[in-house]
Amino acid sequence: FIKLVLMDEFCRLSGVFAAMGIFVETAIPKNCPVLLTDYPKQIDYEGIKKEVQVETVYYIPGYPVEKKEVASYIYEYLKEKNLINEIEKYELHKFEVKVQSLERTFIDKVFALCDYKIENDITNHARHIYDLYKLYPIVKINDNFTELLKDVREKRSKHAKCFSAQVGENVNGHLKDIKEQDIYKKDYETNTTQILAYKENVPYKEAITVLDKIIESNLFIEKESIKDMIKDAKEKSEKQVIKNVIKNKDLML
Repeated sequence: FIKLVLMDEFCRLSGVFAAMGIFVETAIPKNCPVLLTDYPKQIDYEGIKKEVQVETVYYIPGYPVEKKEVASYIYEYLKEKNLINEIEKYELHKFEVKVQSLERTFIDKVFALCDYKIENDITNHARHIYDLYKLYPIVKINDNFTELLKDVREKRSKHAKCFSAQVGENVNGHLKDIKEQDIYKKDYETNTTQILAYKENVPYKEAITVLDKIIESNLFIEKESIKDMIKDAKEKSEKQVIKNVIKNKDLML
């Protein structure tokens, strides 16, 4: 079973799918570029999607790109058992794929968490908290990261659904709300933990601490916001000095 969620392509592809004996569902929204395909299931958890979602287009380019070598679990098993002939026979060798950098993925996930929070769409998105928790220790925070973040924010801001990348949006404020209000806690404990391997299962209380680290880094604060913070800090400092002078004027005399 395949649900083709792209009406503009239906007329062109329905004949192809019919020839393959595949049913194509037509009662679907227009111009939504996604393929939903069914698959055999051995387990049934609420947190595991019933269909594989294949996004056929993108509205924000994926970059920077790196080449990584990947292999199947079958390859790893056969290699461990030294069954090299089987690997050769079924062409199960490792192969290279182009993937988006960890730094870009990290940036996208921070914005995504905030966007879903703003839109009040909080189901099945707590996984981003787990991903950020795992990514934070290994992403390279340097000048290149800062420049990439600036560029990604600018590109995301051109799309109406990318709420948190818009000028004036307080990403740190959204992250603080997410943590203090436990906005994704139920989703994390109900759905995210269900799809994690036992040894990789991180409790919500631990995973959510990554938001504190992101907030404290001030990476997602726009430059203008930083200038305003410095200005406010100076003004507060000056006011405090004046207050202290007034308070201790008699002693000073």
